[in-house]
Amino acid sequence: NFALINSFITKREVVILKIIENFVKDEFGEEFYSNFNSIINRIMPPDYDKSESQFVNEIESSFAFQPDPRANIKGDILFTLIDAIYFEEKTKILYRSQKGETLERIIHPYKIIYKNGGWYVIAFCELRKNTQFFAIHNIISIQLLEENTFLKPDKIDIKIGHGIDSLTGRGNYEVIIKILPASAEYVRHRFWHKSQKIIENEDNSIIISFQLNTLNNIKRWVLSFGENAIVISPTELIDLVKKDAMNILKSYN
Repeated sequence: NFALINSFITKREVVILKIIENFVKDEFGEEFYSNFNSIINRIMPPDYDKSESQFVNEIESSFAFQPDPRANIKGDILFTLIDAIYFEEKTKILYRSQKGETLERIIHPYKIIYKNGGWYVIAFCELRKNTQFFAIHNIISIQLLEENTFLKPDKIDIKIGHGIDSLTGRGNYEVIIKILPASAEYVRHRFWHKSQKIIENEDNSIIISFQLNTLNNIKRWVLSFGENAIVISPTELIDLVKKDAMNILKSYN
């Protein structure tokens, strides 16, 4: 526990705090928002000057967030995992697999990741004897095994996907896609992946390339643009997109 010391806060800092507060509410849910809001209220107590109160209200009404769909998680499970990582203590979890099975696992939590609306923990599984991802929204219950400690490795031997890449993957694909003018303006002004490179064409189309671990996410990304995205390479991705497109047509026949 820490004591907050009163200090001077500039208007710009107030704006940043209120933006983050609204982002937390919309992106992470009410449980996180209530905790963050209590911090804000300590920094800016309710008896501050009326003009400042009006300024804050105007700031709050100036921003709106439209978050992507997110997985619902229990805050107690997340904070127990944070404790386990900090104190390097093993945890016993009841976990719901992708097949709907309820599994018991003892894990060594290493790192928590938030990606595309979902929370994940990288952990060593004592049963499987390997390091893997566990979706925190699939953890039914958790127990901190105090006094049962582990030694966190200096380097986690697992590849973490970034941006539109899948969370994990063991491949190495150079993906090249042509985006036609109808969608090029939308694509060129967004950060999709740390490896992205964009070449501008005279007709206002673009060539965008990525270095990715897997092809699953990029396949869905390409399909989301319909006829305005054309895969140039690799051949495996072209085949995946064609197969899904043909299956979509079959669904409407």
